[in-house]
Amino acid sequence: MLIRKAFATLAFMAFASSSALAQSTENKNMEAFRNLGVGVEVGLMGASVQVSMPVVSNHLVVVLGYNFPNVNVNADFDISSGDICRKIDELNGNINNYNAQTSGIPGHQRIDNLDYPNKDIAVDVDAKLNLGAAKVLLEYYPSAKHSFHITAGMFVGQSEFIKINGTADREWWQTYMHAIDINNNQLPEQYRINNLENVVRFSVDDRTFQVSPDSDGKIDFAAKTNSVKPYLGIGFGRAIPKHRVGFQFELGAWMHGKPELVSSSEVAYDPSADGVSDIMKTVNKIQFWPQMTFRLTGRIL
Repeated sequence: MLIRKAFATLAFMAFASSSALAQSTENKNMEAFRNLGVGVEVGLMGASVQVSMPVVSNHLVVVLGYNFPNVNVNADFDISSGDICRKIDELNGNINNYNAQTSGIPGHQRIDNLDYPNKDIAVDVDAKLNLGAAKVLLEYYPSAKHSFHITAGMFVGQSEFIKINGTADREWWQTYMHAIDINNNQLPEQYRINNLENVVRFSVDDRTFQVSPDSDGKIDFAAKTNSVKPYLGIGFGRAIPKHRVGFQFELGAWMHGKPELVSSSEVAYDPSADGVSDIMKTVNKIQFWPQMTFRLTGRIL
């Protein structure tokens, strides 16, 4: 947060004071460690601010910046309710036996059978794409007269590139928790069924995850990548323009490596669990993040 504020403040002050600080636009050449530029951008990596300084006259510029945004995406998927339905049917049979055996006992409290929704368990998913990252780049201009450049460097951001939180359907979850309460707290031990707490589970590829009763119907995932992401790009325009204001366009990509799925909800693999889809087979192919950016630059020294 402090890094973001520092870059935002620096960029604002630089642009606001450019008319007072900038040297004459007649001087179109850059001098190593003497000139200073700022920039703001929008692109496939979100919004960013940056400062830049030449380190080899008109040919090599170092750029420091920060990407701000995270991107949120909402989706949903279904977990098969078949296992829970079978367990509740079994539980209802035990409830009937219990009621029949104890109906003549004074003070007997009858336990009602459970109804359950006639549908699969919908899981609402909130996915966050973490694009926030500091960047350290070098722009190389082969020609002092032209603005074509090659950019190389790295972004340093969060290792949890994608963060996913899911919440199970409230109606189904309340039914499930009611069944657990009856089974564990209202029925005598001889009428209880086993493994009721372990039936809300599903598989992603060859890994199984479980929504535990004490989670309030929530489950979490993260796709972890390298926090240091090498970057390579090409573009046109100068980070420190020859005149007061300039414009840059750039294409490139950072490499973050093969994502790894992690979750606190993972359990031993269960081949009978309902499979969601081949999600990770797709995610594993995305080992880079593309960049197409449009950048407004300004020269303040």
